[in-house]
Amino acid sequence: MTRSSIISSCYCVCRRVGSEWALEMAKYNLAHNYLVVGTTDEIEEFVAVLEAGLPRFFAGALEFFLTGIN
Repeated sequence: MTRSSIISSCYCVCRRVGSEWALEMAKYNLAHNYLVVGTTDEIEEFVAVLEAGLPRFFAGALEFFLTGIN
């Protein structure tokens, strides 16, 4: 199987609405490739998790997010 045929078959399977394979791949990628994932309706909690989990990079991020003041 060539690389282009793998990509083509993946594209076809992923584009199918309700694809169980696509769902499983999304869950696998989420679990193995991302430290945290947030949604816009819970953005405040997401910023708090970033600040707690990676304080070297996100120290003060929640305060800045809430107030806009550095």
